[in-house]
Amino acid sequence: MANRPSALRHAQWIGMLVGGICWLALGTLGGLLITATVPRLVGWQPTVVHGDSMSPTIHRGDVVIAKPEPGGLEGVGQIVLFRSPDRPGRTTLHRVYGNSNGWIVTKGDHNRDPDSAKVPMSAVEGRAVLRIPVIGWPMVWLSNGEWLPLALTALGLFLAARLAARAADWGTIPYEEAVLLLDSAAA
Repeated sequence: MANRPSALRHAQWIGMLVGGICWLALGTLGGLLITATVPRLVGWQPTVVHGDSMSPTIHRGDVVIAKPEPGGLEGVGQIVLFRSPDRPGRTTLHRVYGNSNGWIVTKGDHNRDPDSAKVPMSAVEGRAVLRIPVIGWPMVWLSNGEWLPLALTALGLFLAARLAARAADWGTIPYEEAVLLLDSAAA
């Protein structure tokens, strides 16, 4: 019987630890989502990276924030987001490889050769200013029809939220109720 209060304290510490980890994970996710979406309010463009052409600098599943450059680009080496001349309706994120007479030549860091189509400066939507790793994976899965990782991520977030909410109560369970819970768990 003397062991019960220490077991209760142990369960409370575990509850607080689990709750803290869940709140930390949910808070981090929320912060990343805010960081990925708020720049739109000032005209910056977040974009989810769907390919590997910019690795190892930028990876599939990253969100990159592009800032409009109304005065033009500073030069070769910048990573830019542009409306793709050879894929209408789509944007591409590549590094400026060359620049002349209002046109730029681009190249993905992972690609051996520069892109075949030159890009007019008017097609450039912005210069990459921020990379947020991993946060775009759900959009990649959704666009590729990969439902299992999307469902598992949603389930994990749901469980983390439930655990975080329940963990707040674990330290306030009355002693008698905690004893009943410990007895039923031991049985």
